[in-house]
Amino acid sequence: MALPDNDLGGAKHLDSTVRFLIGDVDVHTCAGNTRKICILAEQFLRHMHSRGFRPTVIVEGRDNLSRLRIERYLQEVSRELDLCPDGLPGRSA
Repeated sequence: MALPDNDLGGAKHLDSTVRFLIGDVDVHTCAGNTRKICILAEQFLRHMHSRGFRPTVIVEGRDNLSRLRIERYLQEVSRELDLCPDGLPGRSA
């Protein structure tokens, strides 16, 4: 799984937000570019997964290409976490 390339640009890259819905809790993650938001969102997903939570992930933003890249990346991370019982690739329970 490869992180999306670093985007170069101005303020438009701050428009992307990843929302995590866990029961009644709504957590927002945003960063300066696609790569940074993927890293932060992946860390949060791994953190929640290790505690037994499976948040609903919603990617929001005006730039459709960036939004789709973030969605695809986080779907890959979620699939990996679902396949690994402890959330760590290469280890078994």
